[in-house]
Amino acid sequence: MDFVFILLLGAIAYRSVPRWATLSLAVASIPIVIVYLTAQRRSAVVALAVGVLYLVISLFWRQRKTFFAFAPFVFVVGIGYLAAFWNSTSAAAFPANAIKTVIAPDEVSAADRSSNLYRQIELYDVWATIRFEPIRGIGFGKPFLRPIPLPNISTTFEFWAFFPHNSLLWLWTKLGFLGFVTFLYVIGRGLMLGAHRLRHAPDGIDAVMQLALSSFIAMYVVFMYVDIAFEPRNVTLLAVALAASTVPLRDEEQPDEPSGPKLTVAPDHPASRRRPALGSSARSPADRQPVQARSSATTSASRSA
Repeated sequence: MDFVFILLLGAIAYRSVPRWATLSLAVASIPIVIVYLTAQRRSAVVALAVGVLYLVISLFWRQRKTFFAFAPFVFVVGIGYLAAFWNSTSAAAFPANAIKTVIAPDEVSAADRSSNLYRQIELYDVWATIRFEPIRGIGFGKPFLRPIPLPNISTTFEFWAFFPHNSLLWLWTKLGFLGFVTFLYVIGRGLMLGAHRLRHAPDGIDAVMQLALSSFIAMYVVFMYVDIAFEPRNVTLLAVALAASTVPLRDEEQPDEPSGPKLTVAPDHPASRRRPALGSSARSPADRQPVQARSSATTSASRSA
C-alpha cells in the first residue's frame, strides 16, 4: 500500500510524468485508502512517513526549486493534521494515532497501551533468545524463548510463538550474528545504490519508479522493526526493489569499443606501412624482380636439359 502512495506522490512532485500515469495512480489509490483505514496497521503509517521523508530528500537532489515549495507544504499539512486529529477516535484520525504511539506512547488509548505492553514483553523475550545463542542462532522452526510469559493469542495469530513483531531481531534469532550482519549489508548496499540510481535516473516514469523502489527498501526496514514483515507479497517486492536498485545504469556500463571518433591513416602515410616481424625478410617489389627472373631462368634451363 505504501508503495502505491509513494508512486502517486512522486508522480505529482516529479516533472515530465505523463498525466495519464498520475490519474491512473490516483484512481488506484482509492480502494487502497479504504483498506488502509480498515486494517489500521500502525506500522504501515510509520513506514509511509519514512517514504515521504525519502521523497522530500530526493527532491533536494533532483529538483531544488520543487523541494523548497514541497517540503514546507508537507510540513505545514502534517502538523495541521496532527493538531486537528490528535485526540480524535474517528477513522480519519488513525494515522495521527499511529504517529502518537511513537511520539507520545503514554497518551494512547487503553487498547493501544495493551498492544504496546505485549510488544515490550515480546521484545525482552527476543533479546533473551539472542543472548542465549548470539552467534549461531536457534535456527528456523523453533519458538523464541519466553522467560516472561506472553498472553496466548493463538486464536488470532497461530504462529505467535515463532514470529515476533520485531522481524529485524527475529532474523538474528534464526540466522545468528553473521546472518544478521549479512542482511544489514545487503539492505545498506541496496539503499546506497538505489539512491545513486535515483539521482541519475532520467525524468519521468523512470525516476518515479526508481523513487518508489528505493524508498520501499527504507520503508520495509522500518516496517520490519515494528511488525511482522516476512510474508510473500512484501518479500517479493523487496527482492524486486533490491534488484532494480543494484543493477548498473546503461550509461555506467563499459562499452566494448571506445565511443570517440576513429582515426584513419592514409595508405601512403609512413605510419600505414607495416614493419616486418623479427627474423623475416622484407623486400620491395623492385628487389623481388631479380629473384623472380633468376627463378624463371633456372626453370627454363631445367626444362631444356
